[in-house]
Amino acid sequence: MRGKVSLVTGAGSGIGRATALALAENGATIVIADMDFAAAEETAALITAASSDPDTGAAHTAPLALSCDVTRPAEVARVFAAIDDNFGGLDYAVNNAGICTEVGPISDYSLSSFRTMMSVNVMGVFTCLQHEVSAMRRRGGGAIVNLSSIFGQVSGPGYSAYTVTKHAVEGLTKSVALENAEHGIRVNCVRPSVVQTPLMTGKHVNAAPGSKEWSAYENANPTKRNAQPEEIAAAIVWQLSDEASFVSGGGINLDGAYLAR
Repeated sequence: MRGKVSLVTGAGSGIGRATALALAENGATIVIADMDFAAAEETAALITAASSDPDTGAAHTAPLALSCDVTRPAEVARVFAAIDDNFGGLDYAVNNAGICTEVGPISDYSLSSFRTMMSVNVMGVFTCLQHEVSAMRRRGGGAIVNLSSIFGQVSGPGYSAYTVTKHAVEGLTKSVALENAEHGIRVNCVRPSVVQTPLMTGKHVNAAPGSKEWSAYENANPTKRNAQPEEIAAAIVWQLSDEASFVSGGGINLDGAYLAR
């Protein structure tokens, strides 16, 4: 992957940060986009520190940290302008930025929360895909991974809005893969179950490791544990790599056999 220009949205923490680090370890040039610019800079600093160690095999090109709210098309456009200005094109993209703003019965669900989640999880991915596809067609090909979820296939009580957004991501993955197969652009998704990230420990889900809620998620999984971000990142890196050269339009279940039932 040496020299491959790679965009990861929401790379300031969690799966996004783990993916950016894993891509850098494989030699890719990393563009870190996050609405929390300080967190994006922290990820960039971690990559830079790793690249100073000759035994890590990390990227030699300095990472680029950018502030970006994916719900704002102008900010997304600025990210891609910066990619062109700094690197002249894009090879890989990981559309990871996502939120879960509320969990609860649909009868009580806030419409403002629903709109916010749709704006980030669906419109944000849609807008990024528009730019990514254009950039990769100019490049002559590329690979994209979208972050779906087990709720892109099934659902659970209280997750109606989140389920809608992840089903939409699955549909986008299939459609954009079909549109761009002849252009050498592969598009896939990953479907994690519960992963130890800030999304799970925030105020809306509030399932910190060690809590009763966290234990309930662990017990619901056949493995009796939840995933770590690095486990998801490893699959994303493979999907982007040439080892997955004939893989497009689908997804990988990263769920400890949850969906096998």
